Amino acid sequence: MDLKAGGQANAVTLTPGISMAETKTTLTFPAQDGLYYLVAEASAAVTYPTSTAEALNSGWIRKVGTGNYTWQNLNWNRSYAVYELNLTGPTGNRKLGEAATVKGLAGGSLSFDETGLLSGRTVQLLFQNATTEEGTWSWSYAPAADGPWTAMDGASGSSLSLDDSMIGNYLKAVFTANGDYEGTLEYRSSRPVAALMTEVLITGAAQIGNSLTAEVAPAACEAGVQYIWFRKDPTGTSDSLIYRGKVYTISQEDIGRQLYVKAEAITGSVAAGDTVTSSLTGEVLTAEWPEVTAVPLITAATDTTLTVRMPDGSTGLYQFSYSTSPAGSYQEAETKARDTAPAVITDLQPSTHYYIKVRRAAEKGFQDSPWSASWLAEGTTERPSVKGELTLDGEPVYGGTLTVAAPPPWQVRQENSTGTA
Repeated sequence: MDLKAGGQANAVTLTPGISMAETKTTLTFPAQDGLYYLVAEASAAVTYPTSTAEALNSGWIRKVGTGNYTWQNLNWNRSYAVYELNLTGPTGNRKLGEAATVKGLAGGSLSFDETGLLSGRTVQLLFQNATTEEGTWSWSYAPAADGPWTAMDGASGSSLSLDDSMIGNYLKAVFTANGDYEGTLEYRSSRPVAALMTEVLITGAAQIGNSLTAEVAPAACEAGVQYIWFRKDPTGTSDSLIYRGKVYTISQEDIGRQLYVKAEAITGSVAAGDTVTSSLTGEVLTAEWPEVTAVPLITAATDTTLTVRMPDGSTGLYQFSYSTSPAGSYQEAETKARDTAPAVITDLQPSTHYYIKVRRAAEKGFQDSPWSASWLAEGTTERPSVKGELTLDGEPVYGGTLTVAAPPPWQVRQENSTGTA
């Protein structure tokens, strides 16, 4: 910037410092050896000292050597005048000219405590090494750390109150300098707004074969937690970690024991806070198998046995009972059969019609199912077979009489039991 001093024929170049992220700026001008110089705001009234002591005491500097001189610690965005003082020479005193410094740049950084990024809390932005705190604010949110960003209407201060609508979103704050500075400072959160875990509950009955479900509160934390299930040690020494996940299916090993679950927040997720632990369940109970409704098959019969099996596709261990009357008393068969394997019911009466009931036998922590409510199959044993030896009584001579006898309980019909030889 070339400025001519008032009343001077030669142009004097005054050079303001460039815009920087600093709190002060400079003004550079040509100076002559042995002369005194002062830089003051253009609106200020300046008098020329008449002595060296007066000059130095009022802020003037004496230049040593001819050349450019840079005046330090000036404010941004101001008009300054440069004055020259000659206490000994004939040139007299003069005002070299005026120049305006440019605006400074917003410098430093912004930050806030991200542990406070919780619904229901207020975040407060803080400056660090800021060149200015004079300016305006704007806030935006985004579902991911890299956007896309949506402006928040009405959010125009250095603090922001968070509610549940912000959970899961990242925040961006922009400070735009004004006044003697220009430019912006920006801060983006490295994690989303989270909800503070308060408790974890278990739903479901603590019974063998059932599934238990963990539920963290508030529900907004769900996507940001991991669940860890434990089996309580009855001696109180060392509980067993048994599963990681939201839903746990009770196993045979849990019978008679109490269970509990912990919810841990995943770092940088929508959940925050210390690990929360559920209450203990009651002692895990056994359960009955459901009643069998599948119809068994009678595959073979003798005079004293019936062979029975479950239909194709059946799984489990099965037991059968039998009766000669549909509504009578049923006798349990000793033999059990797994899946579709055959079971032989023994010690039956010949030529007798039987009715069959079924139940699933106890195993894997389950109790026996109830017997089927009514009979599911029926079958008849074979007619009895003659067993033992026939005996002949009498003389086997011509004209003699022979009598046939059978072993008990068999009998020979009387009309045919004797004959004449």
